[in-house]
Amino acid sequence: MRATGMSVRRRTGLVLGLVLVLLAPSAPSAAAELWRDILKQQLWDEKACELNYVTNERWFELQGKATVMARAHCKDERQFDVEWREEKQNFTMRLCEPTAC
Repeated sequence: MRATGMSVRRRTGLVLGLVLVLLAPSAPSAAAELWRDILKQQLWDEKACELNYVTNERWFELQGKATVMARAHCKDERQFDVEWREEKQNFTMRLCEPTAC
């Protein structure tokens, strides 16, 4: 574990806070900074990715659950498709790799 890593208990608390904010009427604007802080820490802890910026951020309800999807761009130019759903404690992260048809 990295010295800068966030404890599971703290991350769980932040995620629960995010759920409460997402359920509020002004969810996207109120939760954006908290959402990015949690994503930034998880990317660093699990992928050694220093978050540079986020694109394609989408907030919606899926099967009655608050959902956030986006693309995270690392400073080393890697990109991850990330997804968070209300019932999960962590983001799902998939490395974006070039494809050719």
